[in-house]
Amino acid sequence: MRRYYRVILVGLLLIASLVWGLPLAWQQVLNEFQQYKKIKVHGREESVSSSFVYQMSADKWVTFNIPENSQQLRLISNLNIKPLAIPRTTAGELDQHWQYAVHYQLLDRQNRVLSEQRYHKSTRLTRYQDEQGLQFHGNYYYDSDLIPLDGRLAILSLKAFPTAVTIQLRLETLEPQVTDAVLRIYVPAKVAEHRIGTLWLRMNDKQKQALASDSVYPATLLKENEKLNLLRHQWRPLGPQGVLGRDYQARTLYALSDVGYEALEGQNYSTGLVVDAQQHLVIPIAGQGGRVFLDLKSLDQTSPDNVNISVRWFGARLQDRWQQEILLRGADTPIELPVQAGLLEVSSSAPLVLKAFLQEQSGAKKQEITPQLATAFSYYADSGLDYKIRHIDHQPAALRIDLRRITANTMAVQPAGIYYQYLDAQHQVLQQGELSAPTGISLYDRNKASDTPVQISDPQRYYFKLPDAVKYLRISAIQHDVLVSLYNQPLNILKQVSIPKLITMESDAPTSDLPSWFAMKPENAQSLMLNKLVQAMNVQPRPPVDDPYLVEGLYLWEDYLPERRVEARYILVPYEGTASREETLASLYCSLPVKQSFTARLQAHGAVRALNPELIFIRPREQAFDFSISQNQQYWVQAAAKGKQGVYYLPEINAGLHSLKLESSEPATWLMNFIADCHGAQYLKRRAFSLKAKRKLVFNVQHQAGFNETFSAKIFTVSGGTQHSKIKVNIIPVKANMAASYNYYSDWTFTQRVYDIRHQQAANSWILFANAQAVNSGESFFIPLNSDLPAGAYRIEIALQEGDAGFLSLSKLTPGIHAQRRFYSESIVDE
Repeated sequence: MRRYYRVILVGLLLIASLVWGLPLAWQQVLNEFQQYKKIKVHGREESVSSSFVYQMSADKWVTFNIPENSQQLRLISNLNIKPLAIPRTTAGELDQHWQYAVHYQLLDRQNRVLSEQRYHKSTRLTRYQDEQGLQFHGNYYYDSDLIPLDGRLAILSLKAFPTAVTIQLRLETLEPQVTDAVLRIYVPAKVAEHRIGTLWLRMNDKQKQALASDSVYPATLLKENEKLNLLRHQWRPLGPQGVLGRDYQARTLYALSDVGYEALEGQNYSTGLVVDAQQHLVIPIAGQGGRVFLDLKSLDQTSPDNVNISVRWFGARLQDRWQQEILLRGADTPIELPVQAGLLEVSSSAPLVLKAFLQEQSGAKKQEITPQLATAFSYYADSGLDYKIRHIDHQPAALRIDLRRITANTMAVQPAGIYYQYLDAQHQVLQQGELSAPTGISLYDRNKASDTPVQISDPQRYYFKLPDAVKYLRISAIQHDVLVSLYNQPLNILKQVSIPKLITMESDAPTSDLPSWFAMKPENAQSLMLNKLVQAMNVQPRPPVDDPYLVEGLYLWEDYLPERRVEARYILVPYEGTASREETLASLYCSLPVKQSFTARLQAHGAVRALNPELIFIRPREQAFDFSISQNQQYWVQAAAKGKQGVYYLPEINAGLHSLKLESSEPATWLMNFIADCHGAQYLKRRAFSLKAKRKLVFNVQHQAGFNETFSAKIFTVSGGTQHSKIKVNIIPVKANMAASYNYYSDWTFTQRVYDIRHQQAANSWILFANAQAVNSGESFFIPLNSDLPAGAYRIEIALQEGDAGFLSLSKLTPGIHAQRRFYSESIVDE
């Protein structure tokens, strides 16, 4: 028996090794196979790579142990969304972005929080398209129909937290289509130095390519020192604490690794936005405009038939407006429209999918300009909302409340509102009140969750300047359909506005390049999010609303002088208005024809029967020349002049229709005022004041209580230079009467503003009495003093911070019918 003892022992060891080692070896084989296996996507086989990922939700922490002496962590997260099977969503929102945050806490051995932060991310769904036009995306789950969005990377440094031993993470998002997220965490892998020299040679091609994926050059072109650096800086995955299925959930994420098609995002691709009679679409047109092409399809991507399309375009001025009605009759040809910079509004009698393209010049490539709708979030007021109000240096806190209504299509909208309470530090009520919510349905904002048939109203906005005693704001409501959004504002914020931009006299509609109001979360935001008491909305800019008085030319024009003496000039600016008011005829100059007779109806304002027109000439030469002007075939003026520019005051003439003829021995541009029926180019004479660096202009103005007043500033610059200026405007009360109160306001005034102005290049205006010096036609910017400001005297300080100097004018245009008193002095001529 002893001779067989060793044989039996060897046999038993062999059997044990097979029992214990075979599953491990088989698992390794499965892992290798899993790394490079094939799956079918839309009938095609694609190579994929797989990763073990861990579920991250909003209601539960997932915890990882941090290896000792780790200097940093690598976090890769993927947001998961519901399947987008609804045609309306597929057509309108597949190209959108989703926002979320990874909320993490670093803990020590006693579970004390060392650091708590949030990584805010924005992600999207990268898609591909095969030869048949079928679309597919790059990330999948084998056992779930959830769609993983593109991964987002974050690097967390641990150098400042040497005692951190664990990290716990959870998801924060308000996106309605999001279910959860998955997470992978990696730490630097420690590779022994003696293995680095041979490790590269033992890798296969796939492993080398994966290691060099973040390098500029492929694996085959790497130098020896580059290979060594890659080997020294590898990453290995971490697993979470606990038991699978109880403490955490895991999935296998598959990613297509060798897709043979270009991603559609590289082609600036979008599937369009839904537009109908209740959902208008506003398309901003930037730059110089061009030709816009509107591609309209039915929701099933067929050509629409007998559908009415309404198109409205809004430019920067009142006269820059037009509207067009178009009937689609099943043609595949896009609607083509010539437009300039401004806003284009489109609506349709039936639901259609719209894509917009812009061709700036003839023969140029078309660029897609289908807008990406911004996302805003509101909370249901009936759930009870508590906000903490923060004050800086005991100063008043600026606050804005936006109220909306959300209703089903079949529900009747009843009046509703919210109740609010101001609380002190001990949560005692200081004051309370009620705010009304709007009842109308918005034509521009829409519910982001397309699987919910609801409509959203336009916001009703309320502004507050809360005193330091207010530490908390509590909001409640009886109706469930009232939505609340709260915003605050830093102390002494600078409102930044870029010019040119679509800004009207009626409202400072466009937002600045930097935000001026910042969204606030209620203290129970996490609970509201988990209980689906947050509403996501797609919002877009509004077209301007024209004042009917301005359209009819009924307004009061006031011009302002600076408080101290400063260099001033008269400037002739091209005037493109169609209606000439009596009050402007004295400053409005008409271009006259030369060497041919013409009729002109001369008109003064009020009851004045006689007037003294001005005759202005502008020419390229300085030599002396002769000119004459005849009235009813009789010489009215015969004179000689010299210089590039001059003004001749014509003799007194009666108002009415006259036959005139101008003769000149040298070519020149001739202009005359008081002509009511001008058939040539027109120029408006404006007074402007020198604006230079380190010397501000100060204007004293009066503000009426309860009114929104807008002051119009215009800056003129010479050609050349940087063609750019930054102008700061301060609105300062003469008496400090802007104290905080418990009242609310319907409008808000930014008392500190910075205007970033890009000047026009064309020098098509003239400075009078400056030897025909040319400037551009000027850029306008508007300074509102709204109803939240108390009545009284204010100083408007305008300073040039950087860029080109120029000449600036300030005026105020008040729409409406205004009583005016005038005094006339007129000589009586004995007949």
